[in-house]
Amino acid sequence: MQLNFIFKSFAILIFSSSLFGSKIFGRIHNKHHGVIFNRVEEAIKNNNFKKALNILIKEFKNKRKSSAQYYFLLARIQQENKNNTNALINYTIAIQKDKRNFKAWNNRGLVKGSLKDFKGALTDFSEAINLNKNFEAAYINRGVTYSANLLPNKAISDFNKAIEINPKS
Repeated sequence: MQLNFIFKSFAILIFSSSLFGSKIFGRIHNKHHGVIFNRVEEAIKNNNFKKALNILIKEFKNKRKSSAQYYFLLARIQQENKNNTNALINYTIAIQKDKRNFKAWNNRGLVKGSLKDFKGALTDFSEAINLNKNFEAAYINRGVTYSANLLPNKAISDFNKAIEINPKS
């Protein structure tokens, strides 16, 4: 079962990479696709990554459309399955398609951190913060990364900012 899931993830990655940059594929802006992506998000929240991937495969195959959100969700599925290399690739594609997607920058920073690319992680967390000054998670993630790299003053500053944004954090 896990081998089948990995095979499908790999097939999606290769297929999606070959389509990257194609002018045929544009942004998705209708209710149907919002419903599809909500179903994927729900499957991810329920730790049903195979179902989430199958929804994406079916939608992509039937509609032959792509968007930053598609790559973001595909990367999230891969990240949750600890497939960090493919998650990194797909977050990068999502960012290239929508440079203002602060959540993609943050999540790519998390993946880079798990791959021990701390400098790259800090850059991505900082960009997420530049795009959304009130994105508490990016401050926390950057603070953790600063702390792991023995930069306690910067870490404390980010943790304080996260508390300022959300005192319950």
